[in-house]
Amino acid sequence: MKLKITKETNERIEFTLDCTTGFANALRRTILAQLPSWAINEVTFYENTSPMFNEYISNRIGLIPLTWEDSKAHEIDFSLNAEGPCVVKAGELKSQDSKIKVYNEDIPIIKLPAGRKLRFEAKAVKGIGRTHAKFKNALCSYNLDGKTFHFFIESYNNLKAKEVLEMALEILKEKYKEIHDNL
Repeated sequence: MKLKITKETNERIEFTLDCTTGFANALRRTILAQLPSWAINEVTFYENTSPMFNEYISNRIGLIPLTWEDSKAHEIDFSLNAEGPCVVKAGELKSQDSKIKVYNEDIPIIKLPAGRKLRFEAKAVKGIGRTHAKFKNALCSYNLDGKTFHFFIESYNNLKAKEVLEMALEILKEKYKEIHDNL
């Protein structure tokens, strides 16, 4: 197998890979479904006089990408307290652990009219994309040109695109080793 990087930034990487269709698909699926990530999983509302249902707001909050450093925690608490008129943005989510926070503070959560309030606490947990889309680290796709696959990876949290690729290859390596050891 031969891998050649054609374009690279922190958020995106494009490369060509000479490999089998099975390996290309395994790599793509590993990137989409097996890499660990943090996401808000549980929201407890104490006050919501906004025009939106709690479930709708919970879903939006869960899909906000989080950054993380090597935190040993199993779950992290977030809180938010806002009063309209305003546009409540992701940057207003306050984390109890400085190692885990919102990746993009400008993501709008909800527009609160005058006199409306929103107050809640939330818990972020670690998970993988296979269990829910909120745990996905990156987008990944490929095009086939003869026997060469042209891959595209875009990271949308604190991981660099190259780190996403390296993590996925390490996971595949461990899975293949486990299969080999069980022969």
